Amino acid sequence: MQTETDPHRAAATPPHGQDATVTPPPDLPAVPPRTALFIIAVVLLALVIGGALTMFSRIRASRTLARETNREAIPNVAIIHASAESPDEQLVLPASVQAFQQSPIFARTNGYLLRWNKDIGSRVKKGELLAEIDTPEIDQELMQARATRQQVAAQLNAGPACVRPIPSRSRKRTCRPAIISRL
Repeated sequence: MQTETDPHRAAATPPHGQDATVTPPPDLPAVPPRTALFIIAVVLLALVIGGALTMFSRIRASRTLARETNREAIPNVAIIHASAESPDEQLVLPASVQAFQQSPIFARTNGYLLRWNKDIGSRVKKGELLAEIDTPEIDQELMQARATRQQVAAQLNAGPACVRPIPSRSRKRTCRPAIISRL
């Protein structure tokens, strides 16, 4: 038996002025052992059947996934044969083209525009004539340079004709200083 100094008993004691009688729990009828074993067997059987169904369901899903993965692993490729378009068709798309760097282009000569063969934005090929420029000042300078060249060439060709003996102590053949200064 327990004594009054038992800590569990002391906590369960009622406060002063109340009755200290304890009522025992009601007696339940005992379950026969066969019924308990039958209930445990049914619960275990339900758990085994549920586990087996879950396992078979997962195996079936895994096999289905493997079949679909193998079927999708083969790439489907659509093949078309390329054909040349006719060159007279133009593809016009809405866009704007801008250069990364702009460089001004200046004419190398002064002159007048005689003929303009291509417009801005036209398609051109390498070596194609875009415009003709009349350059009267440059043409005049070119004609003057050609005339000067012909003059110098004539003087060089006339050089051997001016070689005459000069009376002196030495008998060298040389040109007169006046003719040399004109060259």
